[in-house]
Amino acid sequence: MFVPLILQKQSYATIVKMKVKVICDAKMKIRSIVARWPGSTHDSRIFRNSTINDRLERGAIRGHLLGDSGYACKKYLLTPILNPRNAADRRYNRAHVLARNVVERTFGVWKKRFPCLAFGLRTKLQKTLKIIVATAVPHNLAVQHGELDLEGEIPNDDVPVDPPADDDMTGNRWRQLIIDNHFTR
Repeated sequence: MFVPLILQKQSYATIVKMKVKVICDAKMKIRSIVARWPGSTHDSRIFRNSTINDRLERGAIRGHLLGDSGYACKKYLLTPILNPRNAADRRYNRAHVLARNVVERTFGVWKKRFPCLAFGLRTKLQKTLKIIVATAVPHNLAVQHGELDLEGEIPNDDVPVDPPADDDMTGNRWRQLIIDNHFTR
């Protein structure tokens, strides 16, 4: 998610975009958030440098994350198949898109709940980053109490990117095993 920041310097304002990495669950609860990277930083670089990536690499956390084609396919980070060859691949991609839609909805609800995330904050950078992270707490409380009825979600402005060249063969084999076991009729 991009968050616009409005930074004041002397008599003019500059809008800076910061990247916010969020991992959420199927109920739109934010499970991990990192707000400290410039908007030009590639999503996969942010993830590679995250604590959650390190913990997944070491096997300290079990499970799977879903990512778009901008991430490398890993055993713990499943990505869509860019050129589906058969019905099972297409079913996997469809399920992947439907599951990842929760992330887009989470951003929309979060930005609607806290418009400053969509339209910008006029605070110093370090304070702004803290505010972004802090808004995740009341968002999660609202989710926990079933308060998701926000009308007119704000669309996510993330731009699709080309896939990275460092796909993990183990990740590709693992993804294929999942497809073979769960998406083949």
